[in-house]
Amino acid sequence: MAQRTRKRLRRPSWRVLIIVTAFVLIAGGGTAFAITRGNQPESAEPAATTATASLATIERTVSASGTLTPTATADEAFDASGTVEAVYVAEGDTVTEGQKLAKIDDLSLTKALLEAKVSYLSAKADYDEATSDADGSDLSDVRLSAAKAALKVAKQSYRDAKEAMSDQTLRASIAGLVTSVGIEVGDVTSGTSSASSAGGETAGASAAGNSGMGATTTTAATTSSAAVTIVGTATWQVSTTVAASDIDNVSAGLQVEMTSDDLTDTVYGIVSAVGKLPDTSSGTIVYPVTIDVTGDTSALFDGVSVDVSIIYERRTNVLTVPSAAVTTTDGAATVELVGTDGTVTTTTVEVGQTSGDQTEITSGISEGDTVQYQPFQAMGGSGSGDSERNSQMPEFGDFGVGGQGGPPSGGAPGGFPGGGQ
Repeated sequence: MAQRTRKRLRRPSWRVLIIVTAFVLIAGGGTAFAITRGNQPESAEPAATTATASLATIERTVSASGTLTPTATADEAFDASGTVEAVYVAEGDTVTEGQKLAKIDDLSLTKALLEAKVSYLSAKADYDEATSDADGSDLSDVRLSAAKAALKVAKQSYRDAKEAMSDQTLRASIAGLVTSVGIEVGDVTSGTSSASSAGGETAGASAAGNSGMGATTTTAATTSSAAVTIVGTATWQVSTTVAASDIDNVSAGLQVEMTSDDLTDTVYGIVSAVGKLPDTSSGTIVYPVTIDVTGDTSALFDGVSVDVSIIYERRTNVLTVPSAAVTTTDGAATVELVGTDGTVTTTTVEVGQTSGDQTEITSGISEGDTVQYQPFQAMGGSGSGDSERNSQMPEFGDFGVGGQGGPPSGGAPGGFPGGGQ
């Protein structure tokens, strides 16, 4: 009897164990679910923003690229021969028109001047003599005419020689930036050419090498390169090309805006020339376009690449709203119009051109109206991550508990002691 009593007590204990175990699992799963959900940020919609319909300027442009180049470059060289006595500029200097660049000695110039003076005085003496001897004969008349012509030539040569004395000093023919200096003191110029600084250095080295032998030898080489090269900074151009599909929109006189990562400010210009002959060397049909830079050019540099926008249409006082505020469905454009009382009404509008992030509104709303819209936002991963985590959470049945959390019908699951009956 006692044994049967113990059996009766043992069977309910297994049911209690099954139920308690099931509810422990349920409670643990629910807690884990709550913790997991609690740790995830809510995937909230971005807050709506508003904008005011306002008047703006709409532009249509042709895009291209090009390189800034100065329109003037001067290779300055001495017109006279001589030895360089002084160099007044260095690479990187900015010079004005007429500024002194270098100077040579005046030995050859003085020699030429004296020779021209002698020729002039001699010609004058011959002319005076021919005038004095003139007797009206054909011979004397010819001698007088020849002497007069010779005097005229000698006088002009003498005048040129006196003016050439100014060639002793080399001056800048344009204002700009000195990009190279090809001479140094001691170099010899040979007229319309400049001495090589490398030659002067070689001469110095030779002299130093021979000094130990008690002899000094100096040699100055001459070349035909420019003494000083100046890049003009007053006027600039950009050469670019435009595709055949856009060339009809480009004409001389159009305004141009140019930007570059190497420049702080926008550079402005006008189209000065449009080529009529196409270029197909790149494999596509393009036309050459030349742009004259206008405005301040003080911050420009030779060779800087620029992005070019040729403005072929510009309209002012155009009513616009952010493009994000316009919704198009089946060809019909609408905006969410915010009333003075805060109510939002879907309003049909007519749209025109788009410029940047703004869209033209031709009818439907007025200047000063407020529109509401959701800003464009890249899709994030939080929403899909939450969904994935939700799908991995086990259902109650996965814990072996059926119905509303009670034990399954038919008694305890198999595998528990006393089950499977």
